[in-house]
Amino acid sequence: MKSAGIYTLTNIVNSAIPFLLMPVLTRYMNPSDYGIIAMYGVLVSFVSPFTGLCIHGAIQRQYYKTQQVHMPTYVTNCLLILLVSSTFTALIFFILSEPISKISFFPKSWMWAIIIVSIAGFINSVVFVLWQVKIKPYTIGRYQIAQTILNIGLSLLFVVGLGMAWQGIIKAQLFTASVFILIGLIILTKDGWIRFAFNRQYVKNALCFGIPLVPHALGQVIMTMTDRFFITTMVSLNATGLYSVGYSFGMIIGFIETSFNQAYVPWLYERLKRNDYDVKKKSLKLPTLTLF
Repeated sequence: MKSAGIYTLTNIVNSAIPFLLMPVLTRYMNPSDYGIIAMYGVLVSFVSPFTGLCIHGAIQRQYYKTQQVHMPTYVTNCLLILLVSSTFTALIFFILSEPISKISFFPKSWMWAIIIVSIAGFINSVVFVLWQVKIKPYTIGRYQIAQTILNIGLSLLFVVGLGMAWQGIIKAQLFTASVFILIGLIILTKDGWIRFAFNRQYVKNALCFGIPLVPHALGQVIMTMTDRFFITTMVSLNATGLYSVGYSFGMIIGFIETSFNQAYVPWLYERLKRNDYDVKKKSLKLPTLTLF
């Protein structure tokens, strides 16, 4: 489980950079600015399950069935699903932008940014999944750190250098998302994961895997993000901003859990496909032995 240590270290670095820069950014942004950024994060989390329909997990599962599935065609059809679902989600989102803006206190004119960032998140997930199954933790780490450095560098430029406040944070994320959408597609093409051939069976398979997970993903968003909605509507954006800064201090355990999961899932799937009862039994016992 060496990969778990690499993922953990990567997540610590990724989290430490913005965390250490927080004292700098708080000097140039007031609690209301942080409140808007917090609500922006809530909306991105809410929209993301609809833009990608949680089908990146299907890619990971199908990778271990390469004798039955042509993976480049499967990945391409998943990207086609992303294109259609994102277009439909954007249409519905913009139709309802007025009430969403009133409820979330997030400016209506910036709603489009939410769709772009959620699309980037899905493409990142696809790239990471394909690297995870190939056991490339160092590559994933470098990719994630590069994104973090670009995002933070632009945030400092826009907020500290140009005095853009919350707009600077969102512009930095938008630029970073746009750049890494392009880089992600280039990587998928270069690594041979793109083959333009529509396959109805692959689309159906991916949707059957992903759509049932959408309510689960939304449930996680509701459990972890509704506190910001309540604070914003019942108190103020200022209070939400203060809360979001404090909340970031309590996320350390989540980074450790995510790191372990990134290493454990491909390791587990590789052993489950062996169809050996003893191997399966030992594999399922490992998390308990690791934790205790």
